[in-house]
Amino acid sequence: MGWLNIALQVAPLVTKLVVMAEEMAKGQPKSGADKKQFVHQSVMTILKGAEEVTTGGAHETATALEKFLPDTIDSIAGCIFGAGVNK
Repeated sequence: MGWLNIALQVAPLVTKLVVMAEEMAKGQPKSGADKKQFVHQSVMTILKGAEEVTTGGAHETATALEKFLPDTIDSIAGCIFGAGVNK
């Protein structure tokens, strides 16, 4: 599965987690790195857990996604919250 297909499939999950992280960190300055780590670890935990219940492909998907997940998180957060989202 190509990286773009994977990104499109996890985009709704990443979007919900980005919004959730923002709500959890409301009022906490300089919390961007913590929020990004929360989203990254949550997505990877879900995908690694899927390895236990799927018939195959979850490990490969998780491995491929891990390479570009940080940029995907940044892109989605930038779309939701606009300027000021830094890597």
